[in-house]
Amino acid sequence: MRNSITVLIILASTCMLPAPPALAQLRQQQKISIPATAVDHFTANETQNAPFYKNLIAGARASVNTWQLPVFAASLLTERQKAGRGLPMPPLAFDHEIAEDWSRRDGRASLGSLSPGYYQALAVRARLAGMVLLDALTGHDYSPSSYAKLFRFQQAFYFNTVVTHLAKRNFNRYRPDGSDTQSFFSGHTSTVFTASTFLYLETRDFIDGQVRQGRDLPLLSPTQWKAVSFSVAYGWAAYVGFSRIHDNKHYLSDVLVGAVSGTLVSYLLYPHPEKNALSSKFMFEVLPRRRGPSMGVRYSF
Repeated sequence: MRNSITVLIILASTCMLPAPPALAQLRQQQKISIPATAVDHFTANETQNAPFYKNLIAGARASVNTWQLPVFAASLLTERQKAGRGLPMPPLAFDHEIAEDWSRRDGRASLGSLSPGYYQALAVRARLAGMVLLDALTGHDYSPSSYAKLFRFQQAFYFNTVVTHLAKRNFNRYRPDGSDTQSFFSGHTSTVFTASTFLYLETRDFIDGQVRQGRDLPLLSPTQWKAVSFSVAYGWAAYVGFSRIHDNKHYLSDVLVGAVSGTLVSYLLYPHPEKNALSSKFMFEVLPRRRGPSMGVRYSF
């Protein structure tokens, strides 16, 4: 609860800060709700030679919008909700069949049961610490857009947690092992697909940037590198989803919905360099319900 309140205060105060001149001019030209983020880590026309902490603050400012406030407010409500009071959702017929064939009953955990918190720690916080250290000690001069993309990655994890908790609080489904009623949907799966989607999109845009600049990639062609990165990212995500069924913690439908949810959240939060007009048509909505708040995604044509 305290963490969500802190995040909400920081987000509100950040939204009220004046944007740096370069970023403000960029937003006025683009007229979009989700700011564009350059693919390259080093952008010469964004607060060049500014102290690293100014680029860090500018990146944090550019990564947030006022439309995100309802989502953070929803996270406060979900933490106040009690589990076990939602709509009953029994497993589907094929869920039982798959569980019988794939699950084990020895109580052991697979490698895929690794805590979802490690994905945020490695993919976002460790990278942020490394960027700040390089900026401060060696003068690498990371651009605000590089920091903005990393902050958006953290937001993808946070938004995924909000969506996952909303589902777990408002739908009751016993786990296959009967330990609790928060089986729908799989948080491990949604988190790993959030990470895999964002990382793959980053890698794809990096490869495209190298091609546009006329640089050759080592060993493989750009298409082959994209195929390798896709296979690695989503191969691990698929293994985590399978392990949740194999460890008798989730049903197949829990895993499938978690994969779709994590992928969708990450795709919507990712700052696509050439698809901002499309991204701006999406909007998260939080609606009051009798059993608690609900969240939806609206697309305007």
